[in-house]
Amino acid sequence: MRKLLLLDIDGTIMDTKDIFYVSLQATMDALSIDAELDQSLFGMSVDQALSKLNIQSIPKAKKMWEDSFAELCSRHGFYPGIEEMVKSVHENGLLIYILTSRSHCTADPLCNDSAISSYIDGCVAAEDTTHHKPDPEPVRKVLGITGIKPEEAIYIGDTNQDYQAAKAAGVCFGLAGWNKNTVGVNYDYLLERPEDVLQYI
Repeated sequence: MRKLLLLDIDGTIMDTKDIFYVSLQATMDALSIDAELDQSLFGMSVDQALSKLNIQSIPKAKKMWEDSFAELCSRHGFYPGIEEMVKSVHENGLLIYILTSRSHCTADPLCNDSAISSYIDGCVAAEDTTHHKPDPEPVRKVLGITGIKPEEAIYIGDTNQDYQAAKAAGVCFGLAGWNKNTVGVNYDYLLERPEDVLQYI
């Protein structure tokens, strides 16, 4: 029996891929940095992505990128069916934690002031761990906070980084198949619609 649902944000409960790249490109342009933004960056923490791009002024670039990203996200909604799914999972008695590579400055508004906030029990973001996905530390952090066993949890995400973090922590992984950009991502369960999560809790 499941006791804990872990939810990624970007590409899982919100379609933010375009926002990710638009805000990052705007930051690169503002800093007059010529960098090639490839698809592998999506799903990384801000620090991971900027390091991969060999950005020297990371604190400044990070602040600019997160401000731009947060402003664009504030006008963006959830994938259809997410609000209903989260409410149903909550009503089934599970704890719900957000597990994201975002920083708290962009994750906390979703957890504290959105249509699903009242169902969210906690959030582990980039600042809360030393290592980030695909390392299992973020998943283990939530398990430690809640005291829930790995086999009692399920993590829903959209990237192989999410899958690898879940599996390394002993947690089963459901792929957010409603995001159509998940070709080649491994999974234990393929979820075509958000409500399919209810079959595995």
